[in-house]
Amino acid sequence: MKLSLVLCCVFLFIGTVQPWSGNYCTRIASSFRYYRHCRCWWWWSCTHWGGYRRTYYYTQNYCCPGWRHNGDLNCNIPICSPQCRNSGTCVRPNECKCTAGHSGDICDGIATCSHLSPCYPGRCYGNNQCMCSEGFEGSTCKTLKAEREDFKPLIEKAMRQLQNSTNRSDVDLIWTNSDEFNVMNFDIDASIDVKYNFDHIPPIPRYIRNMKFGIVDANVLVIHYKLGQSGEYEVNNERFTCPQPSSNNPIADKVLECRLDNGTNVFQVDSGDR
Repeated sequence: MKLSLVLCCVFLFIGTVQPWSGNYCTRIASSFRYYRHCRCWWWWSCTHWGGYRRTYYYTQNYCCPGWRHNGDLNCNIPICSPQCRNSGTCVRPNECKCTAGHSGDICDGIATCSHLSPCYPGRCYGNNQCMCSEGFEGSTCKTLKAEREDFKPLIEKAMRQLQNSTNRSDVDLIWTNSDEFNVMNFDIDASIDVKYNFDHIPPIPRYIRNMKFGIVDANVLVIHYKLGQSGEYEVNNERFTCPQPSSNNPIADKVLECRLDNGTNVFQVDSGDR
């Protein structure tokens, strides 16, 4: 009799399961399993099969609202919706850390007192606040303070040079004897001597690469009134703006010449209109 011995080797591979970490939550989840059983046996075989469904409950991990993972089950990546703009970083759910010069909930605004919106004439202090130089005001110190007694002569002189500007408070009355008059054109001529009017401003700080004073806006406001049975009533209120000047392209040391055409007015100017 010959005895053979067979040796069976069983190799057990144990893998490492990555545990959940970070900002994760748990919840009760459910699943279903289907079982099959014989309803009728005949001798040694089943002639009719049936089945039933059983519900199983288990604990499930998931990233808490406002957090996500990149596949490693570590819920440490915050979610900002909408996304942070201008290279801002999402540091907590719906909380952006903005880059220098930007502000706002999603970093879509320009921060006051920064290299994109500097305080001048003035200086920065505190949390994005401007301390304006004497005679200037506004969030970025770009507005002259007309109410200051010592600056009134300066403002009056600038107003005389600006001529037909939007800062005028008086109204031009235009009369016509043309029938069915409904076309109006406007000519604007304005100029300002920057060196003469703004020779008192402080030196340009280092963080400002370029600065320029001048005319940044020129427009005409047209208000048309008609005379009715119950008195005057407004029929048109429209503003026409010259395209040449802007905040990035101020007109200085030369005459601004602008011709505006309002096209055809819907309401013609009649006798008694204003």
